[in-house]
Amino acid sequence: MASHAQFVSLSPVSHPSTPGSIVRLTLSTLGCTVTHLVVLDRNGIERDVVLGFDSNEKLKAAMDSPGWGYVGSTVGRVANRISNGRFSLDGVKFEVTQSQSPNTLHGGGPTHSYDQQLFNIESTSQSSAKLSLRDVHDVGNGGFPGTLDVTVSVEVHQDEVVWTYHAHLVDEATEKNLYAQRGRDASEPVTKETPVAVTNHTYFNLSGMQDESVISGVQGWPGVTGSTSKGHVVHFPADVVKGVLEFDSTNIPTGRVDPLQGPMDFGTPRELSISSFPGDASKPENRPGWDHYFTVDQKLCGAAWKRDKHELSDFSLNPVVSVSSTTTGINLAIHSTEPGFQFYTSAWLDGMVASPYKSTQKAGTHGSIYGRYAGFAVEPQPYVDAVNHPEWQAQSVISRGGKGYNSKLVWKFSSTST
Repeated sequence: MASHAQFVSLSPVSHPSTPGSIVRLTLSTLGCTVTHLVVLDRNGIERDVVLGFDSNEKLKAAMDSPGWGYVGSTVGRVANRISNGRFSLDGVKFEVTQSQSPNTLHGGGPTHSYDQQLFNIESTSQSSAKLSLRDVHDVGNGGFPGTLDVTVSVEVHQDEVVWTYHAHLVDEATEKNLYAQRGRDASEPVTKETPVAVTNHTYFNLSGMQDESVISGVQGWPGVTGSTSKGHVVHFPADVVKGVLEFDSTNIPTGRVDPLQGPMDFGTPRELSISSFPGDASKPENRPGWDHYFTVDQKLCGAAWKRDKHELSDFSLNPVVSVSSTTTGINLAIHSTEPGFQFYTSAWLDGMVASPYKSTQKAGTHGSIYGRYAGFAVEPQPYVDAVNHPEWQAQSVISRGGKGYNSKLVWKFSSTST
């Protein structure tokens, strides 16, 4: 096990030669974080299409800043929010760290969240890697119940990146040994269940930061860097993406699923623009934009609704989002086995410590740091706060002896000539 963060660089077996081909993907073992993803644009020029950092030192500095935005990281044990940091399983009440008061966000802060953990390299080849993490928590100290073994596998092909996630509770004997190592009473009952939701939190800018915002019309707004702004074009397949969760004022679901209409309707491809913002675009200080959870037709992802009973082979991979940049011609299609996804246009990204653009993104940029709306994130996962909604709970909760948490995510690239 390495004591410090390392980079893992992956590339397709065949040499990239056509527009839309992947040149390389770079991961840091700190948070299993994507730092670079280079793709050929319509003219065969290399474009780094993700927000990230040139060094692990810069990555760690950003993580330690108050406005850390989980840039490129793997998030868990439970991605997204848990209401008031509380939930009950089998009649037992648990409290986890309220990392975004009053709620828990993306696992509960530096002590527990996966983005701040050092993953182990299990295996690597030119085009693939497998990383692992033993997630040991102390209940009563802001932690989740039970110890998880987590693996993240990634494969880089000519035009796609394939992610596979698996997590399961360790067996009872292992858990008891871990109790002893941490000075806990071995007679304590061993946790039988835990919530899990692991996903990737990469921010994309398919222009390679030539356009310093993915939303048109925001240049000059507070926290927006640079002077170039051209909206990416977004499409959610209408036969796949069916609704959006209604949130309260703290982004916790009320339990209602709303139909797709107005700013939430991407059934026809359209540009991200302030003219179609959710929220009041006349008040940029309120940071309007998309930070919403969209639901997939349940008939297409039934295994994800009873996750612990199914192997990964039982899950269906569905096309959920496609996004394109008219500046570079680069298109990204995202496929997922999850029952939905969070779509976020980075309205709060400017709080990170000032970090220069990566060397792969200097050309064509005018600012010096990533600002608001610099990228978009698509985070496939169980429904938000599923553990606190009995009708959704089986999307997220796994048990010792069950099939565990299995999920697959694919980023597929292509290019258009105009």
